[in-house]
Amino acid sequence: MDFDDAANLAKSLMAEHKLRRWVFVFNRGKRTLGMCDFTRKRIELSMYFVTHNDEAAVRDTVLHEIAHALAGEKAGHGPKWKAVCKRIGAIPKRLDHEAVMPKGHWVAVCPSCGESHRRFRRPLLGRHYFCRSCGAESGQLRFGIPTLSGVD
Repeated sequence: MDFDDAANLAKSLMAEHKLRRWVFVFNRGKRTLGMCDFTRKRIELSMYFVTHNDEAAVRDTVLHEIAHALAGEKAGHGPKWKAVCKRIGAIPKRLDHEAVMPKGHWVAVCPSCGESHRRFRRPLLGRHYFCRSCGAESGQLRFGIPTLSGVD
């Protein structure tokens, strides 16, 4: 999906759901698909997400963020937000794991479970990283030289 189509889709859905004082913008987020910024009253979509996913995924993510705006800042992903999602036609769950997004260049493999862990930023010197599943004792991570792989 191209940027113009995504922006037009987002703006039309925002107008349809009466978010009149809200604006739409793209961001360079690599870990989030979209965002509802209550302070600035804006709905944001990741440029990476838009270029690597289909229109249905982009549409649902825009509706997900619109549901946040309509449900209110304190609703989170709770029952009120889920009810708004159902009412406006969004899937009432997070879809991060289903989207195609860039992968971090810094890679470490857990010595215990073999799971690959990635970071976008250089690991801090002197800081210890570990696998959340295996814990600090058996899941100590050592990040290697960055890979050149991008989006999978």
